[in-house]
Amino acid sequence: MKSNRGVKSVIVSLLLYLAFTTSCYYETITPELPEPPEGDVSFATEIQPIFTAKCISCHPTMGGLDLTEGNAYSNINDPKYINSTTPAESLIYTKADASGSHPAKYTAAESLLLLTWIEQGANNN
Repeated sequence: MKSNRGVKSVIVSLLLYLAFTTSCYYETITPELPEPPEGDVSFATEIQPIFTAKCISCHPTMGGLDLTEGNAYSNINDPKYINSTTPAESLIYTKADASGSHPAKYTAAESLLLLTWIEQGANNN
């Protein structure tokens, strides 16, 4: 009798294992990336609104960085924040990127818009 019980327990364990391992279905979801903006990206109408929505609650002065309207451009127009040689390494882009260390995060669309603006020369337009 003991051997039957042992065999039954192995069969039940095997069936449970198979049920759990074969019933799982994993679907890979690839996020849709935004399309790059067409034409010139405007600091005043496209970049400043990002700063206004995401940054000025802490950065009217925190860390000496004022991102309020009228002050933001002159504050970030500095090699410390904008890397014109390697735009993707610009601190103003990487700090609040989705994978960055900052508590505020850019959306994928905002991130792309900001990077495009830097790549276009980070103009005060």
